[in-house]
Amino acid sequence: MSSVRYLTQLLYMVVSNDRLGDEKSRIIKQFHFTTWPDKSVPRYCSSIVHFRHKIHATEIEGNFSGPLVVHCSAGVGRTGSFIAIDFLVDQAKAQGNVNVTSCMESLRNQRVLMIQTLDQFIFVHEVLVEALTCTTSTVSARDFQEEYRKLMTREPKQKKTFLQLAFEAYKENDAFIITQTPLENTIVDFWRMVYQYDVSSIVMLNTLSQMKDNERYWPQKGKVFSCPPFEIHLESEETFGCCEVSKLILTYKEEQRNVRLSRASYWAEDERVPKFPVHVLEHVELVQDWQTESAGQNPIVVHCMNGAERSGLFCVIAAVLERTKIEQDVAIEQIVRQLRHRRSQIIPDLEQFRFCHEAVLVYLNQYETYANF
Repeated sequence: MSSVRYLTQLLYMVVSNDRLGDEKSRIIKQFHFTTWPDKSVPRYCSSIVHFRHKIHATEIEGNFSGPLVVHCSAGVGRTGSFIAIDFLVDQAKAQGNVNVTSCMESLRNQRVLMIQTLDQFIFVHEVLVEALTCTTSTVSARDFQEEYRKLMTREPKQKKTFLQLAFEAYKENDAFIITQTPLENTIVDFWRMVYQYDVSSIVMLNTLSQMKDNERYWPQKGKVFSCPPFEIHLESEETFGCCEVSKLILTYKEEQRNVRLSRASYWAEDERVPKFPVHVLEHVELVQDWQTESAGQNPIVVHCMNGAERSGLFCVIAAVLERTKIEQDVAIEQIVRQLRHRRSQIIPDLEQFRFCHEAVLVYLNQYETYANF
């Protein structure tokens, strides 16, 4: 085995047999999709579109000419679905039409039960819609600045930029819990959620002035906040850049847990987006450092007044940057679509969509090389 890379939802392995002394030694590349349940379907269509794109990009780059070997546990359900998707996308591009039923019949004439369940049959159709109506939605980190410049160029016959057209064309993962800022009668439910999911990081994106006095869910200095059966103690308060950070102790019965609350002082009440992308980047980095420090695999709670717009923007940027670090590409559209499966109000307008691109561009410009994120 020469190398292994753990990418988003897939494992990429390179194997070479040149040590055997065979003059005909070769390199074999294995792509392992890690989140497809047996007799079921992946959560997001875009993940399979991305998986297929990675495979074919590697084939072109390596000038591979042999057949693609596809397998799963039984070699019928997931295998048949992927082969059908791969064939039908190529068919659509070559002929301008697809015939899913005919493709499935052809596969089943060669091997029974290919595309094993109704859910898988429906999923094939959904992936085709995604693959044929949306862009690949990933851009190499090295090429992102040039791609952004093209998106902001005005289309000759229209007054809109290409970025506007891209947004109009398509009008969470479990790392985040996106929610509404708690009301007085939901504060105990909020802390119950924090306790049940073992949350150690809370991100607050609304201002204090937007909340009523009785909606504050953490204590002021020198006091204890009680919402039975929970008690919250304030251990310390600090300022990190444009964030106000409160270190809290959540007590339930005799058990105590540490929780950090970070409040975005950089985002004014009347602003659709923050003034400077770098402030969001600093906030994202701060929270991600906490997660790494605590070795936490548990979700981060992110909230704003309506539980969608500000929270969604923060989570999209965080997810895009995390993926960029791992895979060295940028997939803003794909991340937006995935989060919109959970909450359709996320990234509701062009201004926020543009801000996502600006934030990623600022992030990439902080590095002289994209090989060392």
